[in-house]
Parts: sequence; C-alpha cells; structure tokens
Amino acid sequence: MEVFSKDSARYDETNQINHFCFETDDLDGLILHLRAQGISVTDKKRGADNTWQSWTADPDGVKLEIFQYTDESMQFGPRGAVCEVDW
Repeated sequence: MEVFSKDSARYDETNQINHFCFETDDLDGLILHLRAQGISVTDKKRGADNTWQSWTADPDGVKLEIFQYTDESMQFGPRGAVCEVDW
C-alpha cells in the first residue's frame, strides 16, 4: 500500500478516510507492544460482530482499528448473518 501526503487534506469525521483496519492473531500482545512504545491504544472489546477490536490513531489522527477474529465472528457464520449496531 502506498499513501501520499496532501497538505490540504483534513483528517476528521467528514473526510473520505474514516479509518483503516488491520487484522492480527495476537491482539493482547499487540496492545502491550504499542503501549510499551508510548502509543495510546484502547482496551480490547468485543464488537457487535463478535470480533475483538482495539483502536488507535496515526500521527494525522486517522483512526486505526486492529481486530482479531474469534470462533464466533460473524464473518465466519452463515451467509446473510445480520449484524445490528447502535452507533
């Protein structure tokens, strides 16, 4: 992936980039590693899709989601599974 900087870009809720998402197979270990580097990262929580997730941000404020699938993650369930959220 290549990312190019643009001086006039704004990184907020109204921008085209809302967040990037990365998968890991060791979310607990990654959270510990990031915190050891002085990076602020949320505690993990189980999302509405039954997948573990944690959040941080890049230096420009773009949100970075880090997730770890579980055996119950809806992505592995039957086709057409409905994931309702109340954001």
